[in-house]
Amino acid sequence: MRIILLGVKDISSQVIGLSRESSSYNAGGILTRRRTITISNADGALSPFIDGGYLKINYFRSQRVDIYDDDNDLVFAGLIDTVAESDTYNGRVLIITANDVIGHLLEYYVDENNKITNFQVSGIHGKGVTMLNLKTGTVQLPVICVMHTSSTLVPSYSVKNTNGNPTISIEIDRGIETELAANASVLFSTPVEKTFSGAIYDALTLALSVVGITPGDRLNVDEFTKFYNEDTAANHKVWMFIRKEDGISLSTHIKQLLEMGDLLLTLDENERVKPIRGLAWDGSNPIYNITGDEILAPVERIWDTSRLIYAYNCLYKSGDTVELATGQINDPRQLDEWKLVKAWTPVSHKSKNVIDYQYLYNNSTTATYFGDQKLAYYGKGRTQLKCGLKPYYSGTKKPIEPYQFRDYLLSISVGQFQYYNSEPVKLIAHESDEFLHSVTFELSNNPTPGLPV
Repeated sequence: MRIILLGVKDISSQVIGLSRESSSYNAGGILTRRRTITISNADGALSPFIDGGYLKINYFRSQRVDIYDDDNDLVFAGLIDTVAESDTYNGRVLIITANDVIGHLLEYYVDENNKITNFQVSGIHGKGVTMLNLKTGTVQLPVICVMHTSSTLVPSYSVKNTNGNPTISIEIDRGIETELAANASVLFSTPVEKTFSGAIYDALTLALSVVGITPGDRLNVDEFTKFYNEDTAANHKVWMFIRKEDGISLSTHIKQLLEMGDLLLTLDENERVKPIRGLAWDGSNPIYNITGDEILAPVERIWDTSRLIYAYNCLYKSGDTVELATGQINDPRQLDEWKLVKAWTPVSHKSKNVIDYQYLYNNSTTATYFGDQKLAYYGKGRTQLKCGLKPYYSGTKKPIEPYQFRDYLLSISVGQFQYYNSEPVKLIAHESDEFLHSVTFELSNNPTPGLPV
């Protein structure tokens, strides 16, 4: 195993401790990983607290730490979060905590809207006026937009009314705070529609650019493009109007898009983030098999109803108003049994006015489609199995590499004369070290084997 600090310094020989890597399924489907590395630092050569220390000379916050296995394959690509130093009975140690790249960027604020920059005011506008005359614009501004008098986007004013096509005058929600000179430039933020995968890709690309990482290094562009093309063809999009002052973090933004668009994020074999659509088996033939020979006891079987829903309520944009698409399970016996569980409501109702929302489905077809998708999977409980896995496939030296949300075919005995025989499952949680894997599988085709979908 090799550990490279800041992209250049090999500290492998000094490492005395490396935490287990863990990941777990959460409601938003965001996969983030964290590792803690303990390093012998008796002479203080690496210390960020001592003059001449490597991490004092070199800026380390948000910088690279990469972990490679014995085959020189990259197994963890992270950015440094914290560095601490401790004097112990065994000498001085340096403790580096690193998040994977995406996890490290999740608190960045999102600015997701369309910027229109080619307007100027016509004539001088004194402090306190609410009616502004415009010129040089080439578009008709939507009523739902915000005006900014500075490129810093502060201050900002909500537009109440517009006039003309192209727009030649507007009314704003309050008087301007300082006088605007003749021909002063003003810019506008307006809502935007994107596919769900496209919006996630754009948000991650912008965040990665902050630390100088190009999209192809950390994002599986082909997989994002696949879902972009599918949703573009079906006109399945999300309407958004998000500005930095709304205080929506990248984490909150991605969770919302994943939830609405029935997407999850995982990592591919090259440590790049890629999307998948839902947990349901897509009918393809998984190339990875797990049998009883690879499984370690104890094996715990769970009938999970923590995500159970009986109906959905999905809000969508219709002109300048908000409408509701609804649906529910059809079996009256299930309705009676599930009557105390919740309806899936990805966006909470506030009003009928579009301006009161940051996220909406772009039309009724999209809202109904994703509501039906959620209901089909979560309208019934799901069987999960928690167990251990050997580090290698039985009788071989081929390593078992658990990837979050990877599809497997599972074949094991579950009782006397009862078996799971090549049952499609998804891996939804795992913890791994060099000796074993602790995993949770979820049956992704049938709620229980032998029952209809």
